[in-house]
Amino acid sequence: MSDNSGFGYHNRRKKADLISNMSLVLNIASWVFVVAVWILVEQAAPPGEGLVHARLGMGVTRTWWDEGFLTYAFILLILAFISSIGASIFNATRMRRKSDRFRKSTIISGTISFIAIIVFFIAFGSFIF
Repeated sequence: MSDNSGFGYHNRRKKADLISNMSLVLNIASWVFVVAVWILVEQAAPPGEGLVHARLGMGVTRTWWDEGFLTYAFILLILAFISSIGASIFNATRMRRKSDRFRKSTIISGTISFIAIIVFFIAFGSFIF
């Protein structure tokens, strides 16, 4: 901001305001939800046959997707999408000065969660409803 100080521009913002902080919190929450969904989907997937199972001829213990984990993952995906939309709204209300920038991370997390919701509907529609 020091490069604009010679043109009568004075930045009165000393620290981040409430809107900026809410945008940051919602953005972080969105990424936490996306990571939690990834972990839940990994837990819901049927386990693959490992080396011990193959050597001992034990076979795979579970061949189906766990519906409980998938339901929780879908709910977290909805929350991730809502929080990224909220962060986008807060960020858009803050865009009044030349120095304000839109967070790319919010767009990326919103896009990832939206695409994941569509994939969930296509792949696991019968589990969710």
